Amino acid sequence: MTLTSENNTNEAEMPTKAEETSTKHSHSKAYRKQNIAQRLAIVKRALDNCKNNPEISAPLAVFGYNSERILFFENLYNEAVEANSYQQKEFGEKFEAHVEFERLFAIAKTDYFGALSVARVAFKKQPEKLTKLGADQVKKQTISGLNDQMQTFYDNALNDESILEAMSVFSYDQKKLTGFKGNFLSSLSAYSNFYRENAESVIATKARDKKIEALDDFYSDFFTIAKLAFANKSQLLKEVV
Repeated sequence: MTLTSENNTNEAEMPTKAEETSTKHSHSKAYRKQNIAQRLAIVKRALDNCKNNPEISAPLAVFGYNSERILFFENLYNEAVEANSYQQKEFGEKFEAHVEFERLFAIAKTDYFGALSVARVAFKKQPEKLTKLGADQVKKQTISGLNDQMQTFYDNALNDESILEAMSVFSYDQKKLTGFKGNFLSSLSAYSNFYRENAESVIATKARDKKIEALDDFYSDFFTIAKLAFANKSQLLKEVV
């Protein structure tokens, strides 16, 4: 007599371990392709349904996701949200600092290149003056290098009466050059502020990424368990993934 086993039928319908792993990885990849705001929204929805729907919380509790574990999940989410908000604030401040620096740096460069051109005309027969002003050098290509050149030019020009006298012939007198130096110093201050804001933004981003990664890892495990808890309740599964 040929026997038909119900176990054989069930085994045929159950996914293999490889298929389960593939499904998990497929979901993880799809989830991680979302941006951070979208991932936080997915987790928020899952948490709200876990806390407010007994049909969801009860089966999950059987698999170890009781109220205490869901609270831990929620704390991870709150920390990620807080870290993300702080990172966005720091990035915004960095962006504003960069825009302000670019604006002031453009003004400082225009002032400097104009004064530099005048100096090269005024002292074309006095190379020692050009050397003192740094006007005989090739323009530096870095921000810090150009800042050094502007600093040298204004400091030496404003402290040498003969240079001021010669440049005033071209309407680049002490008052104008003092104003130019003021614009340069404002640009220098803006650069320092941008540098500081950029460093703070980098730190905030690293801290945010660490919190998001912890949440992502927890959610990935949560999804795997939820699949087991709602193996025959696909509609409820959709409420937490």
